[in-house]
Amino acid sequence: MERLKRRDEIVFHSSVTLFEDELADHGIAQLSARIRVMDAGYFFVLLRFYMRVDNVLVRCCDTRIVGDDNQDFIIREWQLREAKYEQLKHVYPDDLLDIDRAWMHLPIVETISEKIQAL
Repeated sequence: MERLKRRDEIVFHSSVTLFEDELADHGIAQLSARIRVMDAGYFFVLLRFYMRVDNVLVRCCDTRIVGDDNQDFIIREWQLREAKYEQLKHVYPDDLLDIDRAWMHLPIVETISEKIQAL
């Protein structure tokens, strides 16, 4: 994860929304994917599911995958962040409308990290 904080040159990046629903005007559910490939020979994928049910709950479920050309394994991290609206009263309301800003305010509920070895 420290390597991802470096300012290596990005040779390819893309972001796509795979699914989005406005929950009958009571919030949003969205699944998106982002990928970055760095000049230094590694890649990063983020698959993010975000759900906001207005005045009820905000949830963000992330799967991160990091791989390197020089390694025979990848790292996969799955993380669940979630809070009820009562827990987020200190958060500026517009922050909950933006997925990336809302993510910062949500407490981590569970994290699972795995090293997946190539056969």
